[in-house]
Amino acid sequence: GRMANNSPLDPFNNPGNSYVEPSNVHADLQGNGVQDFITLDNDADLIIFARDASDPTGFRTVYIDSNSGQAIGSLVTVGDFDGDGKPDIAFAWQSTYGTEDTLGEYAVNYWNVKVLRNLGGFKFQTITFDHFYYTKPFLSQSGSSFIPYSSSVSAIHTVTGRSGDDLTLSLFPNFYLLEFDTASRAMQPIWYYPVSASPNGAIAYDFDGNGKREFGFVAGDSLRFFEQDDNYATQTPAVGGLNVSPRDTDRVDLDWGQVAGIVFYNIYRAPAFQGPYNLIGTSTTPNYTDSTVSNGDTLFYSVTADDPNYAIPESQLCYPQGAFVHPMPRLTRVDSIGHGSLRIATSQIIRTNALTGGAILVDDSLTPSSTNVAEDSAIVISFGRPLSIGAHFARVHSFELRDAFNSPFDTMHSVAFDVTPDTLPDRFYIVRWTFETGESGQRIHVIFNEQPADDALDVSHYTLSPYGRLARVYRDSANVDALYIDLAPGTSFVALGVPFVLCVSNITNVRNTPLDMSEGDCAGVSFTEPTLDNVMVYPNPAKHSDGQITFARLTAQADINIYTLNMRFIRHVSTTARQGGAIWDMRDDRGKIIPSGMYLYYVTGKNDAGDAVQGKAAKLVIIGDE
Repeated sequence: GRMANNSPLDPFNNPGNSYVEPSNVHADLQGNGVQDFITLDNDADLIIFARDASDPTGFRTVYIDSNSGQAIGSLVTVGDFDGDGKPDIAFAWQSTYGTEDTLGEYAVNYWNVKVLRNLGGFKFQTITFDHFYYTKPFLSQSGSSFIPYSSSVSAIHTVTGRSGDDLTLSLFPNFYLLEFDTASRAMQPIWYYPVSASPNGAIAYDFDGNGKREFGFVAGDSLRFFEQDDNYATQTPAVGGLNVSPRDTDRVDLDWGQVAGIVFYNIYRAPAFQGPYNLIGTSTTPNYTDSTVSNGDTLFYSVTADDPNYAIPESQLCYPQGAFVHPMPRLTRVDSIGHGSLRIATSQIIRTNALTGGAILVDDSLTPSSTNVAEDSAIVISFGRPLSIGAHFARVHSFELRDAFNSPFDTMHSVAFDVTPDTLPDRFYIVRWTFETGESGQRIHVIFNEQPADDALDVSHYTLSPYGRLARVYRDSANVDALYIDLAPGTSFVALGVPFVLCVSNITNVRNTPLDMSEGDCAGVSFTEPTLDNVMVYPNPAKHSDGQITFARLTAQADINIYTLNMRFIRHVSTTARQGGAIWDMRDDRGKIIPSGMYLYYVTGKNDAGDAVQGKAAKLVIIGDE
């Protein structure tokens, strides 16, 4: 049959409003022994047809639910979700890529899931309309062909022991299990799995005959089955998102994600990751301060939630986080380095690699135009114009500035400094450099604090590490203080997770002042990849004696999940440092060195603009040293 479009034409994704793998199911919606036909077209319109012999087509349209989006694959199902004996309908679609929301901004891409309760007489009530964030486009281009990302929804007879059906959502790359909640009269997620690529939902059956129905779905490169564990089902859910921040020689702060319905939390502490963990306190809010610590202590913390409404009131311990107790990190010294720039020394090594301009303010009011971590314990801030002559002070204004032990810097302490008239001898140094693409290929743009002399045009005075050959040096016609350095033909750079460092020697400025060799002759820059198409690890194979593996060619933000080949979860590694890489110590989530073998990793991430990019799965090998 030919069906009319019942939603506005979407010129961005469906210019012809054509059918692409429409989802079709059938069910006796009326309870009269006759099967009705339900279809979901590719721009997310749900249409129900009833059998009618008098109609020329043999069917007539009895219900339409119009939506605007994309739906390709098995994204509609029927099941008795509320347990009243009548089949209900559930379906899903993606928001339309490239459309604007009500504020005129590009809408966030997400999955839409709608469940319609069957009221009889071809009347339906929407009992659930929810959004599941993190989507992938339905098709990924590989060369000249397109590869589909498999997603689906399905109803399975209860795997939790209730009378109605359960709903499964395989929304690549995530899997959700939902069931009807009698209190809210809606479908609620009750279980989640991080890897799913199931084209036809899930299957359920009591395969081992123990009275519990197992369910299985495609997870990565295997079909995985799960069974409800009564101990976990009757135990308070565990805490997630534990963050541990040493604050001073006598204080460690903890915070974590809220667990709904709990009465209180239990805080545990241990001298080692493996334990034993001892109860040190309780809290009714998702935060706690441990004041029974001493300078130099190394401690590990975990938290449980307690809800007496569960048969097992106390949850399991959450994944532990460590703390090294030490003095609160502070700013220690501020030096003016000219041209409205300041070099700020810190008492501890800095963990943060990317900072916003508001991390440190001058006089509690002046916001830098740029803030960069220059060394392990030094930050350079620039204002784009000289500061006024006289007394000033600098203060940390954000907990985003943290040291290597995850301690936020002291926001009450300030460091005084003076800006004096420039009576110092002339200084010549690198301000910053960046990679960019020129007419002849990739090149480096170097900005000095003053105009370089002609001896700076000799390419032999420049070196780049960890690798890279340089071809020629020439002036920037738009900035007398800047030079361009062309890379040698055939030279290409990738994000390795380590900075590229440009060093310069034996050049002068136009006043014959030599380049400052103490701190102004080298500058580093880290860069990221725009996609995850070329993710790699090194070394690969890796030996246990290597101590670590580097995931390279990453986007600005990246999350890496590591699994065995049969999809047993090993470890989660993440980075927001914008350095194009992340380090893994070859240990599992319990802190144990993993054995030799082949492993699967799956990477997701966001680019420099904060947009999610296509994920990538690959394998790595770890071998012993024998």
